[in-house]
Amino acid sequence: MATGEGWNDLMNVLSMPKSQYNTCIDNPTYQDYEDADKSTVGCGSAFLAYVFFISYMLMITLIFLNLFVAIILNGYFDTRNEDSHMLNQDVLEMFRETWSHFDPDATGFIKI
Repeated sequence: MATGEGWNDLMNVLSMPKSQYNTCIDNPTYQDYEDADKSTVGCGSAFLAYVFFISYMLMITLIFLNLFVAIILNGYFDTRNEDSHMLNQDVLEMFRETWSHFDPDATGFIKI
């Protein structure tokens, strides 16, 4: 249901009143439940089914959307932090010093 597939079918089935296609008991007792070999015998409430499923889908959609955005942002910030740690001021200073040993005249070329 949380993926958004088939939740409306389940909502419609659970909200079905007593009809020729749905034989159920309006106010079932525990004895009715036992007599039916411990299977559900009660009728659904359309109002409660609609309220539950629509509120559930709204909440889950908002939570999954926020979770998805949080995962993407977390990956972005992790990558950005890793890139900034790879090339910092200390590394650049060490590179300049090492390069100056091989190119003391600062021509931009070093001998093979």
